[in-house]
Amino acid sequence: MEAMAQVVMAHGGMVKQYVGDQVDGLVWRTIPRQTEAEIRSGAVAGVKCALAMGERLQQLNLGWVEQQLPTIAIRVGIYTGPMVREPGR
Repeated sequence: MEAMAQVVMAHGGMVKQYVGDQVDGLVWRTIPRQTEAEIRSGAVAGVKCALAMGERLQQLNLGWVEQQLPTIAIRVGIYTGPMVREPGR
């Protein structure tokens, strides 16, 4: 989890919390995105981070194989929309 949190922070994000064995609540900007360009920018940042997390996990797994330890897999979900619905919308 520490390695994934480091990847998130390297991509300008922050870890909101850890829940069990997952890193939860990755947030890039708390400022609402209004334009298509701002929305696209957030989505691109999330995808780049997810790809980097996959690359980092491959490195970790190779090290674990050399140590005869089990390897793991991860899933990454990306959401680019409102976190809270505004009243009346």
